[in-house]
Amino acid sequence: MRERLVGLLEKLDLTLALAKEVLDEDQIDSTASLAKTARARLAYPDDLIIAALAGGTGSGKSSILNAISGEEMADVGGVRPTTSEPLAVAEPGRIGSVSGYLDELGIEVVPAASAPSWLVLVDLPDTDSVEVEHRHLVETLLPSIDVVVWVADPEKYRDESLHSLIRRLTAHEGQMVFVLNQVDRLSEEGRAQVVADFGVSLGEDGLADPTVIATAANPPSGPALGVDDLVEALHRLATDPLMLQAKLLADIEGAASTLAEMAGATGTDFETRVGELVDEASRLIGNGETDPATALLTEFVESLGLPQLDAISTKIPAAVETAYRQTGTPLRRRTVFSRLWWVRSRSAPSHTEQMAKVTESITAELVDPMREVLRQRAQLAASVADLSLTVASLTTR
Repeated sequence: MRERLVGLLEKLDLTLALAKEVLDEDQIDSTASLAKTARARLAYPDDLIIAALAGGTGSGKSSILNAISGEEMADVGGVRPTTSEPLAVAEPGRIGSVSGYLDELGIEVVPAASAPSWLVLVDLPDTDSVEVEHRHLVETLLPSIDVVVWVADPEKYRDESLHSLIRRLTAHEGQMVFVLNQVDRLSEEGRAQVVADFGVSLGEDGLADPTVIATAANPPSGPALGVDDLVEALHRLATDPLMLQAKLLADIEGAASTLAEMAGATGTDFETRVGELVDEASRLIGNGETDPATALLTEFVESLGLPQLDAISTKIPAAVETAYRQTGTPLRRRTVFSRLWWVRSRSAPSHTEQMAKVTESITAELVDPMREVLRQRAQLAASVADLSLTVASLTTR
């Protein structure tokens, strides 16, 4: 499967190269970043996953990280937001496998001797932090993580700041685990009710079958509750050979869909429409009606709705003037003129020849550049379609 994913990324690279000729740089930045992240992800071992703890203030993410790592790695104090920078823990012998990848993401990784050897666990800043940069950081990092553990508490499990993030990532439902932490604050009956309602709220977000695990990672007394269940759920994902494939395929499928939407389509009747346009514009120019001809050509270009044609729009008045000059000065016979005039008059181009030159000029100045833009877009559309078909073939295997 790794080889097939590498081949898929090569197709994505080709599509991006074509997109650079058609789209603005800011339109393809996110897809280019995705391709870079995917390649980096394939460079670290298959038997290791990066899971991130995401949730609001006071939900207990840091307590869960401490419980799983077996050490006090993260602060659980009362100052909010407690987690100001992402922190990852990993078994010391596995840090070297992912340190470069985490460095690129700006995540500090520290050793935890008791951490599972197959897991890198990241404690993210709070999703509802009063610090705007914290929320932005969470949104930036989540697409680069293998598994997201969404942590909520009994009071804020329906918080909109949490669910708005979840809704953006519903395509990755298979890489999500949901935790209702601090259930020690609830009665057994209340615990079941809140867990069930949390599941209902996730269904409202568009998730088909969310897994909700009840935990109490840092109870006032007694051992932690449900943490082993969470570790077991993460281990199932870590040992699922299709987990990584599903994540990357969903990412690339989303990128292909975005590129297809931005590339757009101008219809298959361009040549018919442009032929009629050139005929009418040439007729107007031949009659000296340059302003109506300019308006007609401008309206046509704008109707295509392609930003890449803006530069061509600005050239229309000059192109019309150039075409008009091909008609020459209207000729009239006058007996007072010399014999040289009659020679020039008899050798002047006919109306048909003049119109042919007008048409040729409009075609060279305006139509051919439009065709080139459309050709590039057609190439991009074909590449995106090929990419999408490849993703679909891998998804159904």
